[in-house]
Amino acid sequence: MPATTIRKIEIYALAIPLREPFQIALQTATVAENVFVRVTTENGIEGWGEASPLHAVTGETVDTCIAAGRFVAERLRGRDAVELSTLQNEMASELPHNTSLRSAFDMALHDVAARAAGMPLFRFLGGSPRELITDITLGIGEAEATIEKARRAADMGFRNLKIKMGLDAWRDLRVVEGIRSTLGPATSLRLDANQAWERHEAVANLGRMAEHGIQFCEQPVPHHDVSGLDHVARLSPVAVMADEAAFGPHEMLRLVRETTVPYVNLKVAKAGGLRPTLQSDTIAHAGGLQAMLGCMMESRLGLSASVHLALACQSVRFLDLDTVFELAEDPIVGGVTYEGERITSSEAPGIGAVLDVAGAGARLMHLVE
Repeated sequence: MPATTIRKIEIYALAIPLREPFQIALQTATVAENVFVRVTTENGIEGWGEASPLHAVTGETVDTCIAAGRFVAERLRGRDAVELSTLQNEMASELPHNTSLRSAFDMALHDVAARAAGMPLFRFLGGSPRELITDITLGIGEAEATIEKARRAADMGFRNLKIKMGLDAWRDLRVVEGIRSTLGPATSLRLDANQAWERHEAVANLGRMAEHGIQFCEQPVPHHDVSGLDHVARLSPVAVMADEAAFGPHEMLRLVRETTVPYVNLKVAKAGGLRPTLQSDTIAHAGGLQAMLGCMMESRLGLSASVHLALACQSVRFLDLDTVFELAEDPIVGGVTYEGERITSSEAPGIGAVLDVAGAGARLMHLVE
């Protein structure tokens, strides 16, 4: 029996409060309800992963993740944790729609494998250190309050702001105008409509905002309207980034073949893990697309895994790994550190981050497999 044979799998659920309600076109959140997975091998190596199910995007909830997690745990116990490709393929075949749950197990398996190799995850994946800069996201709110949040973010040193919109086109325009007027031309403005517009509406709305120097707009149309996404990409004066239209490698290949979008947002929770995200990155790079590496509502554990991944990706130009600034609590020990917009990884083996089980308290639900 290999020393890296999986002996035990534990599943935890934890609700992490947000500093304030966070609204996007799809939903409003007051808490990040996340699921954590710990995989322990025969030789005592522990690997950690995190799922952040966003029902409006992946169709998952904490309850579905727990149910699917029990199913996966039964399949993985007694298997060799370092057989990453085989295990990932089996999970994808058996649970094709549980992408965020699969991503948690995939993270944990990669954590084990990199720890067993004595390497930080980014080096295990073939990456190398470089400077990492994240943007910061402004949720939907009253125009003046959003403009003030933008000013405070700029005072903290953030040079890239991502503005959520899609519920009120005139409010969105006032926000863009106000932020640009307040902060001047040095701040990069990125928009995210989260599928809120139809194709002609998107072209019109972006046309009104283009004069304010918009870097790009994420997913202006519904995820299933790939031809509409291409329509906006061709006619809009603002560059378009695919997000919900690009879950994993299959959707990425379709985007390359059927659209002219220049940008795509990669997320581990959408793709179902680190490996399929790397596959998407390879396709994007080969197709000439530049990528953002984004997140759902992960804690610093999931964010740490994504940072390691970013250091190994070829197409990633932008980072949107900022939920650490939304969470009111930090239940993670170790992992990446933030100094304003700058993110620093470590040379610790694996992901380098673990859930603080003892410190999480009574709100932590522990489901031992």
